[in-house]
Amino acid sequence: MQARPIVIVIGDKDTLPIVGHAVHAFTGGDTYEAGFVDEVKRNETINEVLYVVRIGKGTIEETASGLYLNEEQAK
Repeated sequence: MQARPIVIVIGDKDTLPIVGHAVHAFTGGDTYEAGFVDEVKRNETINEVLYVVRIGKGTIEETASGLYLNEEQAK
C-alpha cells in the first residue's frame, strides 16, 4: 500500500473551516464573497482538500488557500 501524504489546513487561530462554518471564499479577481461551507471533500486526482462553499450565486469549490475565516483577512 502506498503511503498518503499528510494534508494540513490551517485557519484562523488554528481553527479549520468545517461544514456550516462561515467563510469568505475567493470568487475571482480580487473578490471574496461571504458564504457557508456545505461540504469538505478530498480530490484524489490532485490530492487536495476541497471546500464546497454556498455563496449568493450558488456553490463553488475552493481549496483552503482560497478561504478566509473573517472579513479582515479577505480584504
